[in-house]
Amino acid sequence: MLSGSLSDLQWDLWSADIPGRSGYICCNHGVGGPDPAEAVDLAGFISMLGHLRVWAGSPSYRTLAKRIGPFMRPPQAVSQSTVADVFQSRRRRLNLDLVVAIVRALDLDDVQLFEWDDAQWAREGGRPA
Repeated sequence: MLSGSLSDLQWDLWSADIPGRSGYICCNHGVGGPDPAEAVDLAGFISMLGHLRVWAGSPSYRTLAKRIGPFMRPPQAVSQSTVADVFQSRRRRLNLDLVVAIVRALDLDDVQLFEWDDAQWAREGGRPA
């Protein structure tokens, strides 16, 4: 279940099916995935990443691991356990390339990918010069 900060109405909106799409209505943002900019810390970012996975149809970690490899720099095989670990809220840091690969594997468009990448860098203190 989502964090306790969501009201029952927001949860109902979050879990409502959209005809023709295996996705969800995200809180107060209308149709689309969760907004990574709402995350205020690493645990929140990881939680939003999990919501994104649900929004994208809840692909298994095994399926994601198979999709991620070509998106890594350099392309490489990624284990199911590595993918599952990214979604664990106990983490203290994330591999930024792996997160970008996961977001790409969840079929986000370029604008959405930029939003996730930007939120990730903002949380890290900004992009390197």
